[in-house]
Amino acid sequence: MDRPPNEETPERGEDALRESDALFRATFEQAAVGLSHNAPDGRWLRVNDKLCEITGYSREELTSGMTFQDITHPDDLEADVEQAQRLWTREIDTYSMQKRYLRKDASVVWIELTVSVIREPSGEPRYFIAVIEDASERKRAEEEHARLAAIVESSEDTIIGKTLDGIITSWNPGAQKIYGYSAEEAVGQSISMLTPPERSDEISDILERVRRGENVEPYETVRVTKGGERRDISLTVSPIKDAQGQIVGASTIARDVTERKEAERRLRVAESRYRTLVEQIPAITYVQEAVEASNSKAVMYMSPQYETMLGYPAESEVIDEAHWLRTLHPEDRERVLAEEARTDETGEPFKVEYRVIAEDGRVVWVRDEATLVCDEEGHHLYWLGVQYDITEQKRAEEALRGVREAERGRLARDLHDGVLQDLSYTTAVMGLIMLDAEGTSMEEELQRAVDAVRRAAQGLRDAVNDLRLEEEVDRPFPQLVDSLVERSRSMDPGCDISLRVEEGFPSEPLGNVGVELSRVVREALTNARRHSGASSVRVMLWTEEGDLLAEVADDGRGFAAGSAPGVGLRSMRERALQLGGDLEVESALGEGTRVRVRAPMMHAALGGAPRGETGVDGEGR
Repeated sequence: MDRPPNEETPERGEDALRESDALFRATFEQAAVGLSHNAPDGRWLRVNDKLCEITGYSREELTSGMTFQDITHPDDLEADVEQAQRLWTREIDTYSMQKRYLRKDASVVWIELTVSVIREPSGEPRYFIAVIEDASERKRAEEEHARLAAIVESSEDTIIGKTLDGIITSWNPGAQKIYGYSAEEAVGQSISMLTPPERSDEISDILERVRRGENVEPYETVRVTKGGERRDISLTVSPIKDAQGQIVGASTIARDVTERKEAERRLRVAESRYRTLVEQIPAITYVQEAVEASNSKAVMYMSPQYETMLGYPAESEVIDEAHWLRTLHPEDRERVLAEEARTDETGEPFKVEYRVIAEDGRVVWVRDEATLVCDEEGHHLYWLGVQYDITEQKRAEEALRGVREAERGRLARDLHDGVLQDLSYTTAVMGLIMLDAEGTSMEEELQRAVDAVRRAAQGLRDAVNDLRLEEEVDRPFPQLVDSLVERSRSMDPGCDISLRVEEGFPSEPLGNVGVELSRVVREALTNARRHSGASSVRVMLWTEEGDLLAEVADDGRGFAAGSAPGVGLRSMRERALQLGGDLEVESALGEGTRVRVRAPMMHAALGGAPRGETGVDGEGR
């Protein structure tokens, strides 16, 4: 007898069970997420391929006695085990959590875990069933989102999100700081609330560009705060895209530049005033790049007086270092460039007098004074300089110098031809009188008088020689000193007086500077010869660190420290100061005396007058 179509048979029940089991296995193995069955102690009973892919372990490795505890990150293990225990004892029906697995290759993978329990009909638990989803990408995205959110929240700049219709969707603390609105007041409002009426078209233009996918590069505009204050703002606007790359909104980064704009305005006013000032003074004002800022040393600014004084165009773009070199007088070029190199290196003020060739061929004397300007960190920015026309001053100095030299020459001739001759005659007459007074009480008195007249004659000769030093202004300095040494030898044959000139000491004339230095040397030699009782005097000339040095040392009686300086010593010290140098005197009783004068090489190289006097060649850069 046939069975009804729907009547259950043992065979049909077994088929359905096998079909159901096959369907379960297929679903278990082919699932897009990891699946596992775990024993109460955590052992893996069954795992699918996706779980093996997530953990890096094979099926055999996982189901050969390993537990979920073995691959759970230590920091997550306690919470996972606690939840599993609660689930097993029916305190909860299921639990989900984010946790980390330690993969076979020692890397860490974040997972999203959902766990439940399969129980017997009696309610007794049989095993855990877990669904494991790889959450690494999601975790990275969450962390990146959190990082970006933190940046946005902590940024001093304004960061605003808005829809393509201009409705504000996000508002960070930087926006509240600038505009005064809180996030609650701003979100949901139109961005146009920040725009002054005369700039209302800006918003629609910017949003239209964003819809086309354009980035609006930084530009400066004006926005209005909650209190109605107008602020200068620098804006950058960029499209916001969704996961499919569709433009869904716009992001605005704004920076308040009001203070900078005000500073620029004040700077423009100051520059205008400065230009007005420098263009009215009777001198050339210039700004030149520093070596540290630029190797070209180009002129950044030259006042109009450059054209008035020298006839050259004042446009800074045509005044480079090559142009300046072409205008330098050939005879001054070497010393001026040496001083320029020195001040570039040291940062000391540049102060030099030199000649330039004007556009029409005239020779113009200038005094060039420049100061290096630095920033707060000490970086060199530029040289700020002024050039004064001192041509007339130089002509007056030259004329005065000629008068003084003529007067010195006349005085020297008068003293030599008049007074010295009279003293010589007087000495001779007194010598004849002494012959008649020999053996009388007058002999000793006459001898003292003759000695006094002879000393007066020698002093007068020294003064005449000093006056005639002016006539030797063009004589090489070592030769001047050699003449002084020879004269001292002739006056004191019993004293060994020597001269040593070190290699590198200038062999050319030093002009008036050489005259003043020779006067110091002559005074020191005279003191050694007359007062020291020395048997040996050494004169040395050498250079040191850009300075000229002359030294007179004797082995005489010396003098005690603190002794009052004589007129000769004061005179030497004053001359040294006039040369821009100094004088050193060392002495001790019984140990001789050393007099050393130091003068700047650059000052001497000018061949001009020392400070306090004037000369054709002057001092300068």
